[in-house]
Order: sequence, then C-alpha cells, then structure tokens
Amino acid sequence: DFIPRRNALFIEAGGNGLFTSVNYERRLTSANKGFAFRIGVGMYAENGLYLTIPFTVHYMFPLNNRGSYLDAGTGITGSVMNTNDIFKGDEDSFTSFTGVLGWRKYSRNGNRFFRVAFTPVINKYGFVPWLGIGIGFTNL
Repeated sequence: DFIPRRNALFIEAGGNGLFTSVNYERRLTSANKGFAFRIGVGMYAENGLYLTIPFTVHYMFPLNNRGSYLDAGTGITGSVMNTNDIFKGDEDSFTSFTGVLGWRKYSRNGNRFFRVAFTPVINKYGFVPWLGIGIGFTNL
C-alpha cells in the first residue's frame, strides 16, 4: 500500500488562504488514510492587501489509484489588513469559514503531490464558491 509521508509543505493558489498561501500539513496517522491538519500564511487583495492565516482539518480517503486521495474537511481563515491591529478586531479584519472537498495525486516516489479542491468560503461578505490548486513536497 502507498502511504503518504506525514509532513508536507505546499503552495496554493486560491483555496483556503483566499488568494495565495504557503502551507504546512501534518498527517496525524501513519496509515494510508486518516486525519490531517494544515496551517499556512497567505495574502488576499480586495480594497487593500490582507494577511491571511488558513487552518484546516481534513480526512484523506485513499482512492483506487496508487497515490490518489480524496480530501474532505473544514477550516477557518483569519484575515487582517493592518497587522498592527491584529488583536483589536477592527473592521478591516474578518474571519472566514471554509470547506475542503478535493483530490490529490502523489508522485510515484511520494515526494511531490498536486491537489485541486473546491474550497467554499463563508464570511461577512456572504457565500463564495472558491477553488484552490496547489503543489507540494513531502521530504521534510
């Protein structure tokens, strides 16, 4: 059985980081399926530049193909425009609730992966259907 490595680093366009993000992912089991979490740092641009901090928890379901997985989970992303006011809760800061329903494929040796996901966002602006595309490395 193919078993992904437990630590990964990946970049994502769109997705839970809202525009672009760099993320660390940790699988919580050494089996070929199970829970994982990720935390990242990114940016989002709309009426200014926002720093984003995505955090997700998801479950990886192995598919029939070697190294192919379905990801399903949920998360939260904090966004702040003025980092001096990060804990003051000004109107330029907001929290988004996110989802993850995606597919990932690992390389034959398991060192790299590609992922694409539907990552809907719910925040003070409403519901936004969103997508994310990422590439990552697991040799950590």
